[in-house]
Amino acid sequence: METGQWWQITEFADKLATVMQEHYQDEKAGVHYNTLDKWFKTLETKKIHYITRAAGEKVYDELDLKIASFIYVKRQEKWSLDAIHNLLEENGETRPFPQEYEDKSDSSLAVNEEQLVNRIVEKVEVKAIKMIEDRIETKFEQMQQELHSAIKEVAASELKGMLPKPEPKEEKPAVSEEDEQVKRMREATLKMKVELELENEALEEWYKLPQEERMRKAGFFRKEEDTTKRDKFVREYRQKHFEEFIKKAYTSS
Repeated sequence: METGQWWQITEFADKLATVMQEHYQDEKAGVHYNTLDKWFKTLETKKIHYITRAAGEKVYDELDLKIASFIYVKRQEKWSLDAIHNLLEENGETRPFPQEYEDKSDSSLAVNEEQLVNRIVEKVEVKAIKMIEDRIETKFEQMQQELHSAIKEVAASELKGMLPKPEPKEEKPAVSEEDEQVKRMREATLKMKVELELENEALEEWYKLPQEERMRKAGFFRKEEDTTKRDKFVREYRQKHFEEFIKKAYTSS
């Protein structure tokens, strides 16, 4: 095999499209990889040009790209494939066939489409998972910011209404009204702080879970976070650890 850059058939089709789009200044220029495969399969059948193999699969390099570009341009000029083949055979730079080459049936030379589809699916899945992980990270940061903003808003506008009712004065030692109000505000603020810490810790534990437990399918290739399962996890985590957190908060305050 020649040294240098090389591509498999789907990547080769993308490369040809890029070259032709630049040549024609047309973003629609290019051909499907099946068409490209047929062009080169015919060249091999006619013993005009040999396609390099690697690990039993066809691979294409700069020489193949040059030939594919030539065929594409001539087809745009309405040349027949037979005329193009004759010109390549007579004057074109082509790759000779190796001595050990044996003529094989179309079925043995055909591109294994199932393998190609599997490769495409794998690439799409990797990109999709990366995109989902990036969105989850962004969403987590947004949730933290929203929680902090919500706490500040409640403390500023609704804290007084959330304060627990004062116990009857006759059941408590005599204290000033100002001291009682400060105490209630401290208790309410402490409770909100505990709620926030529990929320953050629950989310951190959630994102430590394996991806297969946190994600659900949303289409053939796409996955997304299972928000219903996440909310249930956070709710149960808060219920389970609330007493522990509130005791710790009172001890350290």
